[in-house]
Amino acid sequence: MDNNIGIGVIKYDNVKLISSCIGDNVVIGEDSFVRDSKIGNNCSIERRNMLFNSHLGNYTYTGYNTVIKYATIGKFCSVSWNVSIGGANHDMKHITTHPFPLLPKFGLTDKSKIYKQFTDKKIVIGNDVWIASNACILRGVTIADGAVIGAGAVVNRNVGPYEVWAGVPAKKIGQRFPDSVVERLLNLAWWEFPENVLRQNIDLFNDDLTNDILDRLFNLKVINNDK
Repeated sequence: MDNNIGIGVIKYDNVKLISSCIGDNVVIGEDSFVRDSKIGNNCSIERRNMLFNSHLGNYTYTGYNTVIKYATIGKFCSVSWNVSIGGANHDMKHITTHPFPLLPKFGLTDKSKIYKQFTDKKIVIGNDVWIASNACILRGVTIADGAVIGAGAVVNRNVGPYEVWAGVPAKKIGQRFPDSVVERLLNLAWWEFPENVLRQNIDLFNDDLTNDILDRLFNLKVINNDK
């Protein structure tokens, strides 16, 4: 399969794309590798990233040295540097943790079995999620909309909407907003607003969230839906 590359895409030195779909106005930093993946519009992929069989929603960005495997990531996500999302697990219940029984490249088996780990344990990350530097997201995890993952966290469990998790292993340490506000935000789903609506109301996203701002955003949603 050939690559499908949108308009306004900027690729820096030594970028390798294989069988991938790249949206409009995407920036991909030098020495990055993207295979069998879909990157939405207006995304930014920093230097030395590796993406395999993954989908990044519009406006999502990644920092330096980040690896993403077999993951679906929503819109407006902030993925920092040195983040690992979806690496294969080493089974400690087997006689060995080495993957030679799974991978032909070690010369002891003829058929690769590693991909079952990726397809059986999906990673789904919602919209407006912030994953701080050096975090590790294990396979089989779902991170809901609006969540925050602290620096250096190892996430091995599902994370709820707008929750804040940190630590090794990661645990919930807070929540961005009260439950009543979280419910309104999930109903609002501002990340689905058209680009022109976001552009015209950018100031609403630059202040601390208040009920007045939420009300104004809901009015925008109603107006847009009526068009």
